[in-house]
Amino acid sequence: MKLKNLTLMYGVLLLSAIGFTSCVKDTDYELPNLEDLKKNIPAFDGKIVTFTQAAASATTDVTPYTSNDAIEGYVVSSDEGGNFYKKIYIQNADKTAGVSVSINKSGLYTEFPVGAKVQIRLKGLTTQINNGGLEIGYDIYTSGSGRKSVGQMAEAIYKKHVYNMQEPLKKRAELTKADASIDVLKTNENVNQLITLKNVSFESSASGKTYHVAKNDPQNGTNYNLIDSNGKTITFRTSKYAKFINEPVASGLLEVTGVLTKYGSTYQFMINNPQEDIIVVGSGGNSGTITELEDSKATASDYVVGKKVKLHGKIVIDQSKPYFKFSDNTMVQIYAPKAVFEKISQEAKDKLKIEGQEITVTGTFEDYTNPKTGVTIKEIVYSQEADLVFGTTPNVSIVELEDSKATASDYVVGKKVKLHGKIVIEQNKPYFKFSDNTMVQIYAPKAVFDKISQETKNKLKIQGQEITVTGTFENYTNSKTGVTIKEIVYSQEADLIFGTAPDNNNGDNSGGGSSGSNIFDFENIGSNSSGYNNTETLTNGNVSLTYKARTDVDKYGIKGKGLMIRDSEYIKITFKKGVKQLKLSYKGAYTNKTSRKLIILEGSESSKTSLAEKEFPFDETGTFSTDLNKTDEYTITIKGGTNRQIVIDDIEWTE
Repeated sequence: MKLKNLTLMYGVLLLSAIGFTSCVKDTDYELPNLEDLKKNIPAFDGKIVTFTQAAASATTDVTPYTSNDAIEGYVVSSDEGGNFYKKIYIQNADKTAGVSVSINKSGLYTEFPVGAKVQIRLKGLTTQINNGGLEIGYDIYTSGSGRKSVGQMAEAIYKKHVYNMQEPLKKRAELTKADASIDVLKTNENVNQLITLKNVSFESSASGKTYHVAKNDPQNGTNYNLIDSNGKTITFRTSKYAKFINEPVASGLLEVTGVLTKYGSTYQFMINNPQEDIIVVGSGGNSGTITELEDSKATASDYVVGKKVKLHGKIVIDQSKPYFKFSDNTMVQIYAPKAVFEKISQEAKDKLKIEGQEITVTGTFEDYTNPKTGVTIKEIVYSQEADLVFGTTPNVSIVELEDSKATASDYVVGKKVKLHGKIVIEQNKPYFKFSDNTMVQIYAPKAVFDKISQETKNKLKIQGQEITVTGTFENYTNSKTGVTIKEIVYSQEADLIFGTAPDNNNGDNSGGGSSGSNIFDFENIGSNSSGYNNTETLTNGNVSLTYKARTDVDKYGIKGKGLMIRDSEYIKITFKKGVKQLKLSYKGAYTNKTSRKLIILEGSESSKTSLAEKEFPFDETGTFSTDLNKTDEYTITIKGGTNRQIVIDDIEWTE
């Protein structure tokens, strides 16, 4: 993609400079810079919208765009090589959407080179959803058959609507999205975008031919098929006007970068030029040959990226994911892209979670490198449910355990258990605590947890809640810290059976006390909200507490749940038979380094009478107590002294 919008301008100016060398020094001549060019772009007083927002008003009919909106994106096509004509393709910065723009001019690459940031001012143009994507033009074009599409912008039109923003060009690597699976990339969501297909090859019938064959060419171009390692294909199209039509078709395994287009229902792949857009990465090609392997005999040498295999063996579960384990302990994850996995049946998803499940997977070996950790995972990637063939399902025995009797020796990764005990809250997460203090987190994958009821979620937050969990012991290692957490992983809400809730209030606490003592610990409060207008009244014996506060304390909890307040929130407590001393735990929340201030007022939240105050650093955690020595009914209110957050927990008193 040797397309540089300023190159030609600089070249012309340089030649002019050479012509005047007899009277002008080189140092006297100054090329225009981008900032000078930007000054020529007229100001825009409308609204910049996303591609999705712009497409929302478009239909399959040609529609005038009436709002004063503009979109911005990056050019990914070039007509320098002749394969594109009177059209530029633009994709957004996120590489999630693209549009085509029709302009009645050739040589557009001189104004809009690949990588240029472009602004399209939409008011007065026309749009249409056509060939799988959003097309932008001017007025309406009617073909001889009566088919209507957006018309091409004349020069006088596009000069007022399409602007090169004169920013440094983005490199191709920043613009492309890549995958080795044609089926993954061949979707309407990717139409009009720059794509790199990895480990593909041209069909064998293209061998020895040129990119364009003039004979029998009624459609003004030649189509070949690109084939990936799964045997999936996509049309590779070359216009008869392309400058590279007489070059031989590339052979071997290739990386091909081009714009994904669509004509009717046929997806087409179009490149700018083969010199930069086609890279040979290996010999041979994708003939569709499938190698059959047994996990019990395979080794790391059998794992070759891009290799198409039919792999048989038994599932090994590691960190909640299914793997094959080769004879030399090489681990290969059984994987499908999200769009594929979401479509497979629940039965198949359930079997993929079973340790020892016999399975045959037809797919392709691919590496995935985690961009955060740099760790590379070996994968066998399948593209449909039919690629999974399940065999014998093991008889899974479920071992029943009591947390009060279990020890670390009972915890074996992959072991299926029915574990009974009481919830221990640690860092706002529910755990079982074994007799030797081994901690096992009660965990479900996000897709499972999101589906369980709010009532169940609330019970999982209660310290001392009796519970029985049916699940599998699995380890999770934090990629950042390297710390390994022991887990019992459940797969559905039915795996959780709740028993007796803790008695926190001698029978009359509505959610905040703690088993027969003079304390509000807030473990049973009824909400878990990040808003600050939550209200509730709690009782514990002769004491009532009413709060207006945030009940989701985020990661700033002291001992489980608590209340987060500022100067506009409060915790009001009435002691019907008086109070001698008050004690509470406090903690600064969030990272603003302004000091925090805690105030205890006499009376209600509107009182101005301060009984005690505590100012402390933003990151301090501590306890605060004050003597009140009141024998009759008495009310106090706890508030923050500034608009910075404070977490309050474990409010205790003596009568």
